[in-house]
Amino acid sequence: MKILTSLKRPVIVSGAVSYNESARCNNIIRLKKKIIKEFPDLIHSRFINYKAELWKSYDDLEERIIEIKGKKQGIPILLFLYKNETN
Repeated sequence: MKILTSLKRPVIVSGAVSYNESARCNNIIRLKKKIIKEFPDLIHSRFINYKAELWKSYDDLEERIIEIKGKKQGIPILLFLYKNETN
C-alpha cells in the first residue's frame, strides 16, 4: 500500500455528504478541488482506497496519533460531520 502525501499543509475545506437514493444512505463524500490539487495521485487513478478510523475519546485518538507519528503511517485527515440546523 502506497500512502499518498500532500504538497503542503494545512488544507481546510467544507462540503456536503450526498444522499444515495439506491443505497438509501448518505455515503458519498466528494473531495473539493483544493484537496485534489494537494494529492496529484487522485487525479488519474481509479484505484484509490481509504481507511477510516473512528475513536470514541480524545485520549484514545491521542494515543493513535502518537502511534501514527512514530510509524510514519501517512497523513491523518480530520473529518468533522455535522448537521446544518438551518435547512
